[in-house]
Amino acid sequence: MIDLGEPPWCAIVGFSGLARQALNREACRASCNALDCDLFGPEREWERTAIALEADIWAARHRRNTDITTLRERAGRLVEAGRNDEKAQVYRWRS
Repeated sequence: MIDLGEPPWCAIVGFSGLARQALNREACRASCNALDCDLFGPEREWERTAIALEADIWAARHRRNTDITTLRERAGRLVEAGRNDEKAQVYRWRS
């Protein structure tokens, strides 16, 4: 069972998780294009990964025989990528 309040899941899922940040950046870029601004710069690879991984985490919570090890490895790589982005915030708890 995946406990969303525990690392690494809590860094990805939730109001301040990397997936939500990626979605917010996407929306900001869409509105900034109309205003010709570049607040977050181009889309980072980790952003799409975060959105996809969040969906996989939620799906895994409702499935039996989920490969948690692979999900955890993906989450670890994503958290590291988020830490390497100076504009991303990696939280250790769910909010």
